[in-house]
Amino acid sequence: MKVGRKICILPEAKIVYVPIAKNAHTSLTEAFLNYKGIDWEKLPITDQYVKTHGNEEHKFHAAIEENETGVLIKDLPPRIIHEALNSPDYLRVAIMKDPFKRLISAYNHLVVQSVRDKIIRRNTDAIWKYFEREATEKVSFIELIKYISCVPDHEIDPHFAPQHTFISNFNINKIIPIEKLHLLEEIIEQRSGKSFKIKHMNTHSASLKKEDVVVSDQVKRFIYDRYWIDFKLYNEAVAQA
Repeated sequence: MKVGRKICILPEAKIVYVPIAKNAHTSLTEAFLNYKGIDWEKLPITDQYVKTHGNEEHKFHAAIEENETGVLIKDLPPRIIHEALNSPDYLRVAIMKDPFKRLISAYNHLVVQSVRDKIIRRNTDAIWKYFEREATEKVSFIELIKYISCVPDHEIDPHFAPQHTFISNFNINKIIPIEKLHLLEEIIEQRSGKSFKIKHMNTHSASLKKEDVVVSDQVKRFIYDRYWIDFKLYNEAVAQA
C-alpha cells in the first residue's frame, strides 16, 4: 500500500512506526516530525489545489509527500532502511483500532462528512461509481458494507482496508491499541532520552446518529469475518497493553 512510503524511522531511538490509515496516522507522523525539529507548515507545497483549497490534513500529507524530511522511509538511504526493517535492535510498532469503530469512523469521515471534498474524493469516487450515483447522493453504511464485500483488499481505499494488510510485510514486534498512545510516547522517551509528545490532528466530529449505523447480527457477522484477523490482533494488543 502507498502508506508504506510513509513509514517513520528514528535511528536514535531504534524505532520504526508502520502507519495504518485511520489509526492516528496524521497525529503520529506529525509527532515524529516535531521530535526531529521539523515544522511541516514551513515545507513548500506544489499541489496548487491543495495549497489553495485544502484543510490542515490535506496540506500536511501533501507537504510530507512532496518534501524530504529525513523521517519517512521514502527519504532515507537503503542502509538505514535495511537495518531498521531487519535488525533485532529495532522496535517495529503499529497502532491498531477496534475494527468496527474504525469502519464507522472511516464512513463518518470519508463518506458522510467529505462527500463534497474534491481532495478526499480522489480516493473515494469508486464508491459512488459502484452504485452509479451522483457525487452528492447519499451512500448508507449498509451500502458501504456491500461495497466492501465486493472489493479485494488491494483495490479498496486504505481507510477501509483490513489493518493487517498494512503490516503483514513487516516484522512488527509491538502492536499498541489506539487507546494507549501514551505507551508509544513512553517507549520512545525511554529508548532515546528525549521527550516525544503526540498531539491530536485530523480529528473529525461525530456527525452520525446511532440509527445511521444500526446493523443486523448477519451484518455484524460479515464484518467480523471480513476483519477477523484485525479483531484478533487488536484484542491481543489490548490484553497485553
